[in-house]
Amino acid sequence: MNLLTDAWIPVRENKQYQELSLQEVLCSDKDWQISCHRDDFELATLQLLVCLTQVVLMPENLAELRERERAYLEPTTYQKTIEPFIDWFDLLHPTQPFMQTRGIDAKELTPIQKIFVGLPEGNNPAYFNPVGEISKIALNYAAIALFNQAANSPSFGGGFKGSLRGGAPITVLIKGSSLRSTVWRNIISRAQLEESGLLTKTDSPNWVDVVKQGEKIYSHEIGICRGLFWQPAHIELTIQKKSSIDDCSGKAISTYVDGFFKEKFTYELQDTWPHPHSPREWVTKKGETVMKFKSFTTTAPAWTQMTNYLIEKESEKEGYIPPLAVSQYARLFPGEPLTLMIGGYRNKQASILQRRHEMLSFARGWENHLEDMQEIVQVALEIKDVLSKKIYGFAKQIQMEKPGGLSDRARDQFFLRSEATMHSVMREMDFDEFEITLSSLIQKLSGLAQDIYEQLSAPYQHSPKMLEAYVKTRAGIRKGLREIKNKYIQEGVGV
Repeated sequence: MNLLTDAWIPVRENKQYQELSLQEVLCSDKDWQISCHRDDFELATLQLLVCLTQVVLMPENLAELRERERAYLEPTTYQKTIEPFIDWFDLLHPTQPFMQTRGIDAKELTPIQKIFVGLPEGNNPAYFNPVGEISKIALNYAAIALFNQAANSPSFGGGFKGSLRGGAPITVLIKGSSLRSTVWRNIISRAQLEESGLLTKTDSPNWVDVVKQGEKIYSHEIGICRGLFWQPAHIELTIQKKSSIDDCSGKAISTYVDGFFKEKFTYELQDTWPHPHSPREWVTKKGETVMKFKSFTTTAPAWTQMTNYLIEKESEKEGYIPPLAVSQYARLFPGEPLTLMIGGYRNKQASILQRRHEMLSFARGWENHLEDMQEIVQVALEIKDVLSKKIYGFAKQIQMEKPGGLSDRARDQFFLRSEATMHSVMREMDFDEFEITLSSLIQKLSGLAQDIYEQLSAPYQHSPKMLEAYVKTRAGIRKGLREIKNKYIQEGVGV
């Protein structure tokens, strides 16, 4: 199966499942939606399409990129352009199969379920999946799983290297009006890549130009193809040419993958490769700067990290950098709304605690009002902090054994119940009426914070001592919320 020529992309059109080739996606404009059995695999499929298109059909500049997004490619143009790359993306290639190493020295076959992030051989308490739930998969799902494991997930464990972005990086992609449009809106022009230092004289994937055992690799030596398709492990799929049923899609298949061999392989990577699909942050301590990719470390929703996705900030000791595709979008389509697809895993070392897949939409003009967008998030988080701190104080005054538990419940409820409001404000913002919008948001979220406080404290108001604690902390919440309003809203502004 070749990712550049064969039909492998799982989609639905009018509720009908089918599989498309990359040529069909880029050379037409039908209303296709990627359709996999898991949301993380849908995002990984889209990311894989973006990476393939980036490598084989890289536009020279923004003007060419706009034209590619506006009108679909001619099939003859596609076929001619992909010719030099075909051997790189063949899953069954005899010597250099896609994201694999031929002739691995391993005695034990690993079940294919191990390559599905969050299903480490079936042992995963977060999703309660049985052992052997996925034992046979079609070639297209094997390619998606290989890519997702290498690019987006923790390593296989001790002795195995992880992705270039660390254990469980956040991936941020831009949504377009169609699948084809979505792919192109995430492509970086050659001019932008050159400016960002992501172009190298030679650039081939590391299953073609193989990394040597113990080799020291510098990030500036890694080109865009090598970085996007970096395979940190030595893996070789086991292919069975037999009829069966694909455990992912439920379709009948004549060839399937039931496992893989893996072997430990080490190298030394110097510095951080600036992956264009992820936000980064850096901190300088004791004269040493450490750069890392953002990841989901808590259950807080994606909007709480909104500034990392949109804004570049630099100070003497710290800073953050948005994904290159988002920075380019502000110049590529100025004045247009922006919708981001954000995904990743929350992990604890090699264990996956949670899958995350969210969307954030921003109103027209967002790129000229980044400080306003930042203020919206800051206000919401300050209101959440007032609620959390005061209800923690209440729990402590009534001598709860674990006062943090009540505070955590308040925080979680605030995030859950404010989600629709925050998305609506970001999506429908009228920046000319920003003060009015901000005043309305403060009023809504302050009311929500007080409602949550009342609900969580109500069961503990049955004694004079508890009632006294309730009255004191309720007054504290009202004072804190009033201070936030006075801090951000000029007198006379209201709704």
